Amino acid sequence: EINKPREKVEPDLKLEIWTFVFTVIGFIASWFNMIFILDAPRAIEVLAFLSIIITTIIPGVIIAIINRYWGYGYLIGFASAGIPFLIFVDLFIGGYTFA
Repeated sequence: EINKPREKVEPDLKLEIWTFVFTVIGFIASWFNMIFILDAPRAIEVLAFLSIIITTIIPGVIIAIINRYWGYGYLIGFASAGIPFLIFVDLFIGGYTFA
């Protein structure tokens, strides 16, 4: 509420080393996931694309339960890995991961 005392209000954004560590972990997990999608046989291609949902939601929620900012770091790292992947490897897979 508007009239809450300052100590009960959510603390401001604080970035710590663990946020950046989980950003790197998310980037690496995303890169391996995109390689998996790229190498997937045609028969399981749809399931391979669905693996992005599994590798973002499950670890993202578990990490965010521990610390919300670490979860943000993981998801930012995961999504940002799509940008270099779409430039250097595959446009569609990288763009799908980034979006």
